[in-house]
Amino acid sequence: MQRCINAVNCIASSRGCVGALPPHQASTFDSKAWPAPKISPSTYDSQETINTDLSYYDSSIKLIYVASLVQLTVGLLYVFPGSKHAAGPLSHWSLGPKMLTATVRAPGVPSFVTFDIVLAFALLFLAMTIIPAAMVKSICRTKTWFSLLISCVVYCTSFFLLLGHQSGPEPPLGLCLINASLVYAGLPSIAAAGLILIVELYFRLTSTTSDVNERRVTRMLWCPPVVHVIVFWVVMVYGLSDVNKVERVETGFYCRVKHPAPYLYSAALVFFFTMNMLSLEGYTVLHLLRERKLSFLDVIRYFGSMAPLSLKLFVRCSLYTLVICGIIILVMTDLSGLSTTHLLAFIPLSIAVLFGSQEDILRVYMFWRPRPPPVPPKDWQQSLGFVAGNRNTLHSV
Repeated sequence: MQRCINAVNCIASSRGCVGALPPHQASTFDSKAWPAPKISPSTYDSQETINTDLSYYDSSIKLIYVASLVQLTVGLLYVFPGSKHAAGPLSHWSLGPKMLTATVRAPGVPSFVTFDIVLAFALLFLAMTIIPAAMVKSICRTKTWFSLLISCVVYCTSFFLLLGHQSGPEPPLGLCLINASLVYAGLPSIAAAGLILIVELYFRLTSTTSDVNERRVTRMLWCPPVVHVIVFWVVMVYGLSDVNKVERVETGFYCRVKHPAPYLYSAALVFFFTMNMLSLEGYTVLHLLRERKLSFLDVIRYFGSMAPLSLKLFVRCSLYTLVICGIIILVMTDLSGLSTTHLLAFIPLSIAVLFGSQEDILRVYMFWRPRPPPVPPKDWQQSLGFVAGNRNTLHSV
């Protein structure tokens, strides 16, 4: 009951702060305190309900679900492009028929220029998302949220090591090998960061006590860097074992090591983390249906925004899932000859757009607009248990 001030907030919404205070309470929150200072029970016992507009949950699992599907899809396209002339790292190991590939680009412009521009925008949007969350007191994010975005920043910068060496003579061996090691370690690191964010969300949604063990959450933060270091050195060792296999890909996007083992390690980790991510998201929905006795529409609203819009958003996510599955089937069965390497740049860009388009972050850049008034809780929100004195709640996720 004493932690209710920060327990009613959410993780990733387009209407409110992820884990932030309600707008009328934001000025009393000290972002340097983790978690937020305790509030006496009388503060909220005298109120009818806590302002828990679940529009704050707009993107909590839905956006991470979309991002995880993007990671899985691009990871599969990245490692198993299916065409011998595709630019993916396993293209030279493909057993599929030889077919020409096409890369979408402007006439007369090298393909790596478009790739670099997309990465630059992704890095810019990531910075515009991280800086307000780290500096503005009214915006609160968890450590796992920062871990995911920082993993995307590292992934973007790994490609920029080849700037100036993406065409013409081959880049220096040391630079090319480091670039290859960082690039192939980036996707597993992002997938691991997404998984620990989902795990923390699961802990907080299913916790029967007032608090989640913060030490356990902090220990999970070691997962992405450890995965990154392991894959980095695996690729480094295989590259040093035969330096003749270290080369720049034909498109000039990155360097690779012409050995199947590093790519298989990277793909296996991406697949493992992403499958666990999707499984845990599904189990969380089942938990809400079974343990909290909610209807299916209540669960949709729980992860949605305004009730009239939540079903539409759910349908869009379902259609997106079908499209992604169709792409995977086409690529794995070698029915498409189009190059998919450009999709590598859209992984960090999609995450930056998904998590950077939340209202509390956008409000920082639209400071001239007044803050909207607090929205009272709806009946279906109260049925979820988000009322004064409830202890099974989230805080600063």
